[in-house]
Amino acid sequence: MKKKIFIVILCVAMIASFSCFSKENRVFATGDTTSLSIYGQSTQKVLPDKAKVNASIQTLNLDVKKAKQEAFDCFEKIKTALLELGVENKDVQISYFSTYPHFEGADRSIVGYYANLSFDYSINNLENIQASIDKLLENGVTNVCGINYEVSNYKAIYEYMLKSAIENAKDKAKTILNDQNLQIKNIFEEECYNMNCIYKCYYELAQNQNYAENNQIEITAKVKVEFN
Repeated sequence: MKKKIFIVILCVAMIASFSCFSKENRVFATGDTTSLSIYGQSTQKVLPDKAKVNASIQTLNLDVKKAKQEAFDCFEKIKTALLELGVENKDVQISYFSTYPHFEGADRSIVGYYANLSFDYSINNLENIQASIDKLLENGVTNVCGINYEVSNYKAIYEYMLKSAIENAKDKAKTILNDQNLQIKNIFEEECYNMNCIYKCYYELAQNQNYAENNQIEITAKVKVEFN
C-alpha cells in the first residue's frame, strides 16, 4: 500500500512539474517587452522615358591604318547627324574598338584588315529613336545591336516606394492590433531585385514601334518595421 501511495505522489509531482515547465515556455513577452514585426511592400509600374542605343561600324581595307581611319571617320559623321537630332555630345560614347586581319584561301593569306568600332548614345525623346537609327544606317553603321529603355528618375521613384512600403507596414500593424498609437522601433530595408531598364534587340523595335509605351518597368520596395 505504501508503495502504491508513493508512486501516485511521484506521478502527481511529475505532472505538476511538467505543467509549470510548459507554462513558462508559453510566455513570449510581458509588459513593455512586447513587440511586433511587420513587412511592408509597395510596387509601381513606370513607363521608360529615355533609351540607350548600341551600334557598331565595321570597315575593311588592305591597309590596317586606313581601315581604322575609315571607321573613325564614319563615327564622326554619325555623331554629327545625331547631334542635329538633339542628342547631346556627352551622350555619344565609343565603347569598343579593335582591328584584326581578314584571311582567305587554304593557305590563310591575309587579304585585308577589319576595323570594328562600337558606340552608344542616349536619347531622351523616345519618339526620335527610329529617326536616330535611320541616321545611323544612312551614314555607314553596319549593325544596330540593341536598345535599353530606362527610367531617368529611378532613384526618386524608389525612395517614394520605400515611404509607401513603411505606410503599408503601419496599416497592417493597425489592422492586426487595432491600435492607432503604435510606435516604430526600427525600420529595415529588405533586399529587393529591381531592373532599371528593358533591353530589346533592334528587330523587336522594328516589329513594334510603340514598344516603350506598351511595356512598363516595375519598381518594388520592401521593408521590415518593428513596432512597440
